[in-house]
Amino acid sequence: YSINQIGVIECTTTYVTVRTVDTITTPLGSYVSGGSIYYTSTDTNFNSTDLDVLVGVTGNQDSVFVSGQLDQKISYTATSSQDLTVYVDINRYKAVSNNDKVNPVLIYEFDATLVEKTYTVTGLTGTGTVPLIETVFANIIDQPGVGEYRYILEVYFETSGGLLEVTKDELKLRSITAQVVKP
Repeated sequence: YSINQIGVIECTTTYVTVRTVDTITTPLGSYVSGGSIYYTSTDTNFNSTDLDVLVGVTGNQDSVFVSGQLDQKISYTATSSQDLTVYVDINRYKAVSNNDKVNPVLIYEFDATLVEKTYTVTGLTGTGTVPLIETVFANIIDQPGVGEYRYILEVYFETSGGLLEVTKDELKLRSITAQVVKP
């Protein structure tokens, strides 16, 4: 069962505390002892990196030039032969008001994927490290319209059967730049 963002804020081997941004509307049912708690970074959502740039667009004909680079050293554990697909994206998030009159702030909601590169490594077994993945995005031109935007370089891991877990994604050389250009 997946509850709304924020997720697990504390856990041990005997309990989990979660925080949500919304009410849990699905009954969780009666208490049952046993089970397991684990965290997975594969086959779930985008994993944001520290590559995040903020721009303000003031004219409808303004363009945003975006470039990014990311080198990744990915470690894994697989219980049987598995394939790993790594998606590296630059995603755009648009600033919107939270409509709170007492504590007004801007929140950033996913708006679009500007560009994506995909890498697939096949036949992974046991514990190991994938060869260095080097991603370069150059001269992506975006015309998002008037507003405030965040461009974030994000990574998504997908497995062929769910029996592989990414245990570490070490980010090496990395950068992102964005420039608003007037016509």
